[in-house]
Amino acid sequence: MNFKAMKYQRIPFEVEAWQFQGSLDFAPGWIARDLVRIKPGSKAVTVITPEGEAAALPGDWLVHDGSALFVLEETYFATHFQKIGEGA
Repeated sequence: MNFKAMKYQRIPFEVEAWQFQGSLDFAPGWIARDLVRIKPGSKAVTVITPEGEAAALPGDWLVHDGSALFVLEETYFATHFQKIGEGA
């Protein structure tokens, strides 16, 4: 039996992403309005994700992988994703 540690690489996949800037006025159509709620008196929004509710602050990215919506902090997004073209 082999008990050696192995190396793995993340399988690349494409997502659509939009950087939240404190308003949903120019949000793309794939951001389902029933999954995103504006917090009254705040520039944050609440996003319903597969793991539950997540707050998106200005500068965070809303990412759609084809089936679900996720919130990623700006620094995480910048280190794990690169732009490959325009979205739908």
